[in-house]
Amino acid sequence: MYKIHAKSPCCGERIIRYGKRRHKCTTCARTWRTRKKRRGRKRIRRTIASIERVFSAPRASPASGGRLPAPALRARFRRTLQWFLNQQPQLTIPDGPLVLIVDGLWFKFQGVHWVLYLCALKSSRESTAYFLDPILLEGREAMERWLRAIEAIPAEYRKRISAFVSDGFHGSKRIVARYGWVHQRCHFHLIAQLQMNRGGWKLKNQEGQLLRERIYQDVRAALKERGDERCGVITKRLQGLIALSTCPRRLRIVAHDFLANLDSFRAYLHYPDLALPETTNTLESMNHLIRERTRTLPTPASLRAWATALIRVNRKLVCNGYNTNQILLLYPHMYTNGNFIDGSLKRVLNGKVFD
Repeated sequence: MYKIHAKSPCCGERIIRYGKRRHKCTTCARTWRTRKKRRGRKRIRRTIASIERVFSAPRASPASGGRLPAPALRARFRRTLQWFLNQQPQLTIPDGPLVLIVDGLWFKFQGVHWVLYLCALKSSRESTAYFLDPILLEGREAMERWLRAIEAIPAEYRKRISAFVSDGFHGSKRIVARYGWVHQRCHFHLIAQLQMNRGGWKLKNQEGQLLRERIYQDVRAALKERGDERCGVITKRLQGLIALSTCPRRLRIVAHDFLANLDSFRAYLHYPDLALPETTNTLESMNHLIRERTRTLPTPASLRAWATALIRVNRKLVCNGYNTNQILLLYPHMYTNGNFIDGSLKRVLNGKVFD
């Protein structure tokens, strides 16, 4: 409040004003400010731009560029990073059933194993995966620790999850059975295992080379075959191939696991309305970013902070579902009450165009 006849607090006499804040007593000549200014240099305004600049560099390091020495830059970045982590993240996922995509990233600090549990949610109505804050736990990857990561998902999103996409780690079957989710196994991990045991030009045994190649091609065909009858023929032939005494042991194990979990590998065909991704490649891309940016961090605490900030900066990544998602857009009249009309999807997949 502006007082015209205000008196000085020291002598109670008339005052002289210099601007809006500076005052002076006419008797003792004492001066003062009505609103004291904070002493010292101005506080540096923290922004997300500095974090994005560090994470977008080829080699992530806060001690590069500028006129300040490296220790000062690192200290300033630590304060900015902590400020960014203390903020409450805003996450909005579109409506519809959600698909939970998970993967674990292994680290080792002073001989102790740590696993970074990554989770991403994808709506069946779009081709975008939304990453959640990672959870870093000591010890090897285990079902109990995955349950802790899943329970950390906000309840409003966890209730909407209908499917689970993983690389088939131990305990994944029990997790989907516990929550009643559809399980989609990653095709990329399966094909990578087959490729390692496929043989090649180094294999001198021509008969063994042909057997390996037939098993590999049959598994690939069974993964993509849309018709269940044709897929049954392929799997029976595959069973006969792996039963041969000349079949390599490692290749037999991989093929046997594929046949035992055939429904999980082909869930994307059985549930086209969920638009399930066939692989966990979206999380593999995030794993590569985290590995590249955190390869020199010395402690689990720094790893947790950097990985969380990196994921918040790159919250969304492209994650395409199976192509039958396009059928929902081209033929919306075939889809009702959460399912395709009987026979309509099969007619489209067979190439029959109808009104």
